[in-house]
Amino acid sequence: MDRHFALTWRPADLGSTALVQRLAEGFAPATSCWIRVLDIPGLLVFQTCAQPPRAQAYLLPGGRGVILGKVFQREADARSVPLDPVFDAAEADRVLASAGRRLIDQYWGRYTAFLCDRELPKTYILRDPTAGRPSYEAALGGTRVFFSDVEDLFGTGLFPAAVNWDDVARFLLCRMRFGDTCLDGVTEILPGECVELAGDIRRTFLYWDPREICRSGRITDFDAAADALRGTAQFCINGWASSFRTILHNLSGGFDSAVVLACLGRTPDAPRITCLNHYQAAAEGDERRFARMMAEHAHCPLIENEMAGSTIDLAETLLSAPRTARPLRHPFGLAEAPLRDHLARTLGAESFWTGQAGDELFFRRSTRLVAAEFAQDSGPGLPLLRVVHTTARGSGENFWTVLAAALRHGVFGRPVSTHSTPFELPRFIADRAARHAQPVEHRWLEGIAGVPAAKMIQIQGLVSAFQLHDLHAPITEAEWLHPLMAQPLIELCLRIPSYLLLQGGSPRALARHAFAADLPPELLARTTKGTMPTYYTDLITRNAPFLRAFLLDGQLASKGLIERKALEHFFAATVPIRRRELGPVVFCIGAEAWARSWAAAAPRRTAL
Repeated sequence: MDRHFALTWRPADLGSTALVQRLAEGFAPATSCWIRVLDIPGLLVFQTCAQPPRAQAYLLPGGRGVILGKVFQREADARSVPLDPVFDAAEADRVLASAGRRLIDQYWGRYTAFLCDRELPKTYILRDPTAGRPSYEAALGGTRVFFSDVEDLFGTGLFPAAVNWDDVARFLLCRMRFGDTCLDGVTEILPGECVELAGDIRRTFLYWDPREICRSGRITDFDAAADALRGTAQFCINGWASSFRTILHNLSGGFDSAVVLACLGRTPDAPRITCLNHYQAAAEGDERRFARMMAEHAHCPLIENEMAGSTIDLAETLLSAPRTARPLRHPFGLAEAPLRDHLARTLGAESFWTGQAGDELFFRRSTRLVAAEFAQDSGPGLPLLRVVHTTARGSGENFWTVLAAALRHGVFGRPVSTHSTPFELPRFIADRAARHAQPVEHRWLEGIAGVPAAKMIQIQGLVSAFQLHDLHAPITEAEWLHPLMAQPLIELCLRIPSYLLLQGGSPRALARHAFAADLPPELLARTTKGTMPTYYTDLITRNAPFLRAFLLDGQLASKGLIERKALEHFFAATVPIRRRELGPVVFCIGAEAWARSWAAAAPRRTAL
């Protein structure tokens, strides 16, 4: 993905102006890969020189600002391709008059906008609601820096790299505060958040709020919801597909990636598509049968890659981890990046697609609160008893427990706590980290009045899905794209009640109905999901001597964040690995690799 680096300052501040001039000299095209896309008093924006569609800049006339990324107009016709926006003087005025809100209301895509209202004067920095582009912020004296890659900030040599160990502890416990990174002085702009700068005053506003979407425009007819789901998904994928000539698609064998491929096959002027399936020798991780079935159905070539722990050199992989704002949640994925880059070069692929976020949008998780949402909409009666029965069957809970929850929360209006259950400290994470074990909530999860509790569970899932930049290892030859993470599709799924998404107690029931004509019957009927415990266990077992020393002699141990004796026991050859401990130990490995990358004195890539 293209990178951006922007500077804001008060032109009257001579010190800040001198600093900006010094920084700007290092971004000259003759000495770097950057181009200057906007240069007005108080706002300077650079972008890397990648060619479209990987790098686009929508300039607003009259120095009103620039929008970096890809933006589409909103439409409703699934057969069409979304229109490219036209930001003429009149539209630029409307965007500025709304302080940027018009971009959220009338457009969609993945972008970071830098807007300048000289009359007020104010500067606005807005990140799109889907967090499609990484967007971070830091301060250098009176100068504020906005950027997409932390290497570019630290490559200036003017910002000290300091790890925030309290945030690392929160990361280990899955308790990171949203907007924080694990680096001192570096914060993340939240999805749909606008940073407003007026002189020395900085304020933030949350322009896009899924709670408000859940409260309005609800679709309560099953067939209408299914038609809207199929049409909106197709419309969004039409838009993304129009931006690329060649796509490498991760066809896992699951429902969500199959839906993406089916929609890709129906796009006007469809790009060239090659599918990639990662499989494991263990049956639980081998989904080739379903991937082959879907690839044949879509008439697409399929590349199969075995994920074998015996072929991966974890020492080389982890000791060369990239420097990022936060540790990767899937550090072993670093070993897959070279293959993806090789395939992208060989195939000429510009983008690597996935079916990520389908679990959250199409509602895979069954819960008693589905019946509570139905009770809230329809009240007590025989239909409620039917929904309670199907919900209990789908969630595996007792009928009377589900009925009691439906009456308590749906009929009598008793509030539901959305806070996490008490957190069990993994045995090899030190007690020092225990003070960070309390739940940390996103602003979207506060003030839930009028929002059905089951929809709050969906929003909780989306909060996690929007952190995909922390999940996947970076690739250099193409860009990651998660096409289901599109604003119109997210908003539609938030407006559809959970009892329609899970009709009959079946996960993804509405989505299965909507795409019934597009998938092979065997894949459509599949309700299981591939898992990776055997692969992780094999990888850790084969690399146990290295991983043991890697953790026990590393940064986390020196800061007292891990329990040495417990980890020694975990890596003992005679002790079987318990699956419930795989996730926590993988997080420790990812955090250690990340911390070691920042312990190096020199930047891996110099931006200047």
